Amino acid sequence: MWTRKRLIVGAAMVVTLALAVLALWALNASDRGPIRYENYEKIQPGMTRGDVVRLLGCASGDYSTGPVHARMHLADGSLAFTQVHAGGWSDVDPPFGNWNEWLGDSAMVAVAFDNEDRVIRKDFYTVRRLPPAWWLAVERTLGLDR
Repeated sequence: MWTRKRLIVGAAMVVTLALAVLALWALNASDRGPIRYENYEKIQPGMTRGDVVRLLGCASGDYSTGPVHARMHLADGSLAFTQVHAGGWSDVDPPFGNWNEWLGDSAMVAVAFDNEDRVIRKDFYTVRRLPPAWWLAVERTLGLDR
């Protein structure tokens, strides 16, 4: 009888832990802000800076809730994370215009404007808040880090 109770309690603990890990993964993977790929796709050459600001819902800047990192695949096949900052490029890059960046917890949108404040180029980067080391170990173990 006591062994059966231990088995039930143990199974309940495993299920609870699995649900907690799944919930944390879902929360980490969610994309709730306006700085996301769907809005990036709507940015078209020739749009004004005002059009882009209305589309993204905010002026350019850092809207992340903490440090964010971009995942990079290195030449040896390993993964590395590099911290990303809005405004990391020179504001003026003559061949590519005046760059503005919108940084959120899951993405960065970079847009180059010409001298008439019209879009001439855009870039999108997937970023994320870097989770604690134990979470990265769980991702590696489960094969979610690829």
